[in-house]
Amino acid sequence: KREKTKGNGGRRMEGIATPAFVVNRRKLEANCQRMLTWTRERGVKLRPHIKTHKTLEGALCQLKGTTDKNAFASLDVSDGICVSTLGEMRFFASSGHFHNILYAIPLSTHKINLAHSLQSSFPEAKLHFAVDNEEVVQAIGEFARSNNSKWSLFLTINSGGNRCGCDVSQGGERGSFLSIGKLIKNLVDEQVVDFQGLYTHAGHSYHQSSPGSLEKVRVDECLIIHETAKKMEEEIGLSSPNTSIGSTPSISYPSPEDERFQKVTEVHPGNYLFYDCQQAQIGSCLLDEASCFVLASVISRYPSRNELLLDAGALSLSKDTRPLADP
Repeated sequence: KREKTKGNGGRRMEGIATPAFVVNRRKLEANCQRMLTWTRERGVKLRPHIKTHKTLEGALCQLKGTTDKNAFASLDVSDGICVSTLGEMRFFASSGHFHNILYAIPLSTHKINLAHSLQSSFPEAKLHFAVDNEEVVQAIGEFARSNNSKWSLFLTINSGGNRCGCDVSQGGERGSFLSIGKLIKNLVDEQVVDFQGLYTHAGHSYHQSSPGSLEKVRVDECLIIHETAKKMEEEIGLSSPNTSIGSTPSISYPSPEDERFQKVTEVHPGNYLFYDCQQAQIGSCLLDEASCFVLASVISRYPSRNELLLDAGALSLSKDTRPLADP
């Protein structure tokens, strides 16, 4: 018997061409409202990452808890987002709704011209760029002097994910946070850079398998970014107005209040508006809180193998993991 499933708003799924990505608006808004409440109760700003969905409506919901387009009018420069590509930065800036955008991947030297063109194209927006090595900071300084431009920078530090970010364990050696920080401080003194603070992403939270290990990731993030900011101010006189941490697993899991978290000014999770099987497996959410799914059609049945053939293959499903097995 074929089930006539209704989607949000009563729309039946039968007429939708498959494979299709389907979003439950009610669950989407509930996930976003929960995160907004979480950050508000802890007195930190939410700068959501938009790379999971790449949509104006998704970003609006992350910032305001609703997909009602009338809420776009309430967005202002205090509502920040993170992006992973300069194309995403252009898309969101050109919408006219988003005025505070951080390119959260460390900028490379060959993208400095493109980054500057975005600044020139959207002078009313606050466009920030992450850096994590001396070469790009020096190149930005040279570019700024020759082009009479000013840059807004975050320094990315490595808090255990080991994907990007400068080393916080070294002293003043080349590649360390102090070495890069000194270069940034010189550019701040030259008034060609506005230093926004420190940024770190706990990508290793996705590899944890227990609530305790997830909590440890977040506590470590808080401690590392706080100690790094403290050392930079004490040793080279560079203060960090913002200390930005977070990933969906490390921020989503409920935990006891920790005074060390109060040293953080903002968090930047992204996947939480959708959630998925992987997030449920590691404890970020309940599987029922996932707000999206892939709708597929059964092409054929093979009773002898107890298998089905669907029209949603690896291109539709490869980024997801299997649901937890029933106990």
